[in-house]
Amino acid sequence: MSDNRIELVLNSGVLTFDERVLERFGFGYAESTRVHAAEIDEIILVRKRLVGTLFEVKARGASGMMISPEVDDAEYARLEAFVAEVRSTLGGDR
Repeated sequence: MSDNRIELVLNSGVLTFDERVLERFGFGYAESTRVHAAEIDEIILVRKRLVGTLFEVKARGASGMMISPEVDDAEYARLEAFVAEVRSTLGGDR
């Protein structure tokens, strides 16, 4: 793996991925949450009009992470791009 690091700064928090660890800062939580790439089973990103945005990382052997950030259309597009890049790096059907 290379030393690529992607970072997404939103109004409510920050997501980072360095090809080994996906980490969440903020989003209403006092502590960060980290999930190793090898433990990630699935990344889910959905947006529904009445419910809002859901970003969930399902992981084996770990608690994973889930956030429901309040994002506008521009931030949601950036979140989609972040998720696509992470999925691409992880490979497979995650």
